[in-house]
Amino acid sequence: MTRLGIAILALIFGATAALAAFITYTILWDSSTSLILPELVRSINPIIS
Repeated sequence: MTRLGIAILALIFGATAALAAFITYTILWDSSTSLILPELVRSINPIIS
């Protein structure tokens, strides 16, 4: 794999990890978790809700 391919993969995985960390931080430490969690579930599973 070329250096460009490795850089692109690193960017994708890094962005995914940063997004997951941000979502986890928001859910765990925000005072309005009861408002955020249903919205998050609704955005992930629009068919269920």
